[in-house]
Amino acid sequence: MSGRTTVETQRMGTAMPGSGIVLCLFGVPSIDLGDNPHPLTSSAARLAAYLALGPRSGRIRSLAAAHLYPDSPPPLARRRLNTAAWRLNHEIRAAYGDDLIVTPHGSQTIGIDGAARITVDVWAFSDLVSGLVRVPPHAITIADVERLEQAVHLYRGQLAPAVEDEWVLGERARIENLYLIALSHLVRYYGTVADVEGIARFGERALDVEPVREDIHRALMRAYAASGRQDLVESQFERCRITLQRVLQVAPMPQTVELFRRLAAPTDFACEEVTALLADLNQARRDLTQVWGRLDSVVERVQRLR
Repeated sequence: MSGRTTVETQRMGTAMPGSGIVLCLFGVPSIDLGDNPHPLTSSAARLAAYLALGPRSGRIRSLAAAHLYPDSPPPLARRRLNTAAWRLNHEIRAAYGDDLIVTPHGSQTIGIDGAARITVDVWAFSDLVSGLVRVPPHAITIADVERLEQAVHLYRGQLAPAVEDEWVLGERARIENLYLIALSHLVRYYGTVADVEGIARFGERALDVEPVREDIHRALMRAYAASGRQDLVESQFERCRITLQRVLQVAPMPQTVELFRRLAAPTDFACEEVTALLADLNQARRDLTQVWGRLDSVVERVQRLR
């Protein structure tokens, strides 16, 4: 019996239970009240992302000003930071009625108010996925699957896609990698419970991010094979082959071809494309053998001339 029904009935919406408002930094940055998202301006989104990706206790104000406005002298950078914080609070106050950014009296820090009824989607995503990425896919439980699905549901696009500052690039790549690992775990799980719809749903999300990643295509092939769908194994391999040829002008890696050979039914494996690929690989192996043989012959001749 598939665990999909149990998991999906408990999947949360964008605004998590118990949160008054969600600061969304995945995809188009916005303040989300459930049915009424308010997009943030670019300057407000940039400051919100910078603070959300830092320590949850806040950032040192002088460092924040220097990081966000490196081309401005310190006094001007601090004024620009104060203005950005005011604008962000103004945008959120208009939608929610409360401030998001706080600067505790007598403190040199600036950060997101931990006491406010505000949830940050990046924080929620990291909390849900942390720890599970180290669990082998075969060992995840139904509760783990629920957490992974909640995390995947929160990921609505790249982290602060309009921001290209150095401080966001590494975190964006880290979050994207966690997202792909979560999807891989879900694909593997739904393969073990023979839920083809679940395999396809989460596999497609992974390929939306990295369409030429052969390890994702191989994970899908394994999951479809575990579900007994040899036809989908074959179609996934063909999709991988066509995508690689169109985007990179290369053939699938030998391990991808070999995996398909092992997973596909004998009759399926007789397709012309796979036969041609194997023929090319075998010919390349023979060519290399001949080259090494000729090299050995030349070395022997040179040694005799000495």
